[in-house]
Amino acid sequence: MKPHPARRTAFTLVEILIVVAVVALASTVALPLIQGVPEAAKKEKLEQDVIIVNNAIDAYLAAGGDPAGLTGANVIGALKQRVSGGMAAEMLGPQGPFLDPTVVTNATDFAWSARLATGARPRFVVENNTQGVIFGQGPAVSVGGAAARPDEARTSWLWTYAEATPPPQAEAFMPVAVDAGTGPAGPPLVGVTLQAPVISPSGLTTTIGSFPLPVTIANPNPEGSSRVYYRANEGNFVLYGGSPFNVDPGTAVSAVAVSRDPSRYYNSPAATETYAVVPLQLAVRINAPATVTYAQAGGLMVGLDQLNAVTATITLEDTVNLVGGNIDNLLVDDPGDDKYVPAPYLRDANFVIRYTTDGSDPLDSPTSQAGPAFDGFYTPVSVSLALPAWGTNNTIAIRAIAVSTKADWFVTSPEAAPTTAVIGLTSLPVAIFPQNPIGLPARLQLANTGPVPVGHRTFFTMTGQPPLSMEQAGVPADGAVLYAGPFNNANTGDFTLMAQATGAAGFEQWFASSVSLVNYQRLTAVTPDIIGANIRGGDVNGSFRGSIFVAAPADLGIFNAGGRILGGNLFVPGLPGIEIPGSGNSSKTVVQRGAAYVERGDIPRSLIGGKEYTETGQLAQPQLDLRQVVDLSGALTPSNYTIKITKSAFIEGKIYRRSDPPPPPPAPVLPQGLTIYTNAVTGNPATNLPAGVYTNTINVSTAAAVLRLGVAGSLVPSQYVFGSGTWSRGRVEILGPVEIYFTSGFNNTGTVFGATNTVGLTTINVISGNVGISSDGAVYATMLALDSNVNVGNGGTFVGALTANILNVAPNGTVNVEQ
Repeated sequence: MKPHPARRTAFTLVEILIVVAVVALASTVALPLIQGVPEAAKKEKLEQDVIIVNNAIDAYLAAGGDPAGLTGANVIGALKQRVSGGMAAEMLGPQGPFLDPTVVTNATDFAWSARLATGARPRFVVENNTQGVIFGQGPAVSVGGAAARPDEARTSWLWTYAEATPPPQAEAFMPVAVDAGTGPAGPPLVGVTLQAPVISPSGLTTTIGSFPLPVTIANPNPEGSSRVYYRANEGNFVLYGGSPFNVDPGTAVSAVAVSRDPSRYYNSPAATETYAVVPLQLAVRINAPATVTYAQAGGLMVGLDQLNAVTATITLEDTVNLVGGNIDNLLVDDPGDDKYVPAPYLRDANFVIRYTTDGSDPLDSPTSQAGPAFDGFYTPVSVSLALPAWGTNNTIAIRAIAVSTKADWFVTSPEAAPTTAVIGLTSLPVAIFPQNPIGLPARLQLANTGPVPVGHRTFFTMTGQPPLSMEQAGVPADGAVLYAGPFNNANTGDFTLMAQATGAAGFEQWFASSVSLVNYQRLTAVTPDIIGANIRGGDVNGSFRGSIFVAAPADLGIFNAGGRILGGNLFVPGLPGIEIPGSGNSSKTVVQRGAAYVERGDIPRSLIGGKEYTETGQLAQPQLDLRQVVDLSGALTPSNYTIKITKSAFIEGKIYRRSDPPPPPPAPVLPQGLTIYTNAVTGNPATNLPAGVYTNTINVSTAAAVLRLGVAGSLVPSQYVFGSGTWSRGRVEILGPVEIYFTSGFNNTGTVFGATNTVGLTTINVISGNVGISSDGAVYATMLALDSNVNVGNGGTFVGALTANILNVAPNGTVNVEQ
């Protein structure tokens, strides 16, 4: 074959493809990372390599290469062979290899690889697996030199040229519409315009709760033909990696398919979708306690740990548009007609919380405050309700609003309804001691009976006027005295002590204190309900519990050996002398007859305890009056007798002198019209005894004997009149209220008459004769024996109130008049 005489003026398409393939693949070794993500950079390089290798395959096929037998293992070697079979000067075709001789294949080291799809048009395809190969650079490979003559025999896969003329343009590489290895029907084309990508979802307008909105892009074009680039709004186009990406409200997304083989495909037109938002109506809610106490506001209370000051909070909640009947929390994505602010939009760049605590408009008030900055997570705004926030007020009016700073996303909220936190007044009760003195107290004390604030103040008056101007937020009234501790009473006449407490100056509004008062009166006559035993005289050698009032002592031998008054006092008339044991067997006078008593410290409290008992027999708390002998304001006479206290005697309370006797009760009168019974009564078997008169017929003398008196549930006492019966064993049960009359005295030597819970139901009237209780005999009653002696002998017990002429208590006898 002769060389073509014509001068070559252009390159064939095959030559161009070979040059592009060799140069491009060599440049891919240093392909930079895409968007700073190494894995994405590796995939990007692999995709570029596949395009170059596939172009080399196309050039190989266009130059007459046979696709049969090509595999992933041998295709790279085939593409490296040098074209041979003719002199370079005579050849119009390619003069070198179709692929850079240094290209090699490697196993993949990441999730993507290239697989050769064989067929009429073999192609490498990028897949998400590690079964294929990736391309790299290896050592140079010798591919031989150019042929010296056209007929020189060299190993070559090229056919022998029939003529030395370039092929017609129509015979050039035929682009295809689909990557299936066959050309389209009809006339050959140079290139095909790619279809626009499909953006999902299509454009829409929705609530802000639907954002950030995930968007995906699909490429409808042939595999390997193109890559998708996209941008949000007016930003730069970036490569789409295949995963969904999020867009914010108001975003317009544009996408194009960019050809990977410009010789066959043209870039697509842009597709655009816009995602609009319905602005969200903001709403706020104020959560504030209904009341706040001084301690809850951080005020320190004596004896209590200091509390952290309470706060009110402003939250993002809608109390008007409910969800399922419940308040809509704007931070929680609830089903139904929900309003929801996703975390990416919770930024103070989008809206701010403004509030006031003085009741003014938070939108434009100069006292308006802004809540703290937030970004991605909204923390309720905390409004302090500590003491400094209140000043001298007793209310705090909080108003709040959420102000939009991004109007296309949010609408400024309505103002939250004013919420008033009202001071919870702390009560400061004051107790006055003594509360129930016998006569005018010698010493007075005030005490707070509940927690009090540090710096609290207590005021009192003795003028009959309250010490504070008012119970709530009171300040001292004129004449009020600041209490500084227990004080002596200088009053000699009746008076009223009033007391109230309040907080430290400037904090009075946090507290309330009702007026505590006690009326104190001079005492001359002691009433019977104060005195447990009202007698004219007596001799106490046993145990006596309660107080004894002695009306007219002639010889007061009331404290012989073993005599004890527990839980009460001894009240005597006039100004007797008082003697206590001295040295040896002598006695010592501590109070002269007829002389007023001046407190002295040489009376042993083992003889006179001096404890302070109330009129009901309770031990006063605290013990303010510790005097052992007290002169009341009764009569000065008689003054010619002496109270002697032996070493073994003991008075737990005090001796009160100048105690006028109480009015004597009226003498009992026998009831009339009662039924008279003459049959003997033994109580064995147990007998319910009807009301009536019983003369010499009672004989309760066996252990099994039981008499039952009274009617259970009756409000009218049943009346019984007894003569001198025998009461030596057994018991008497009281079923209801009874009045019992003994006409010839009452001698109980072993019968249990009543019980502790029937003292208030039983009244015993002794018309004449004396009373004896001994030998395990017991009587539980109120006994009126005005002209009779009551003798509680060894083993005898009397429980109840007692009025008698003389009371004698044997060493082993017991009297309890506190019941």
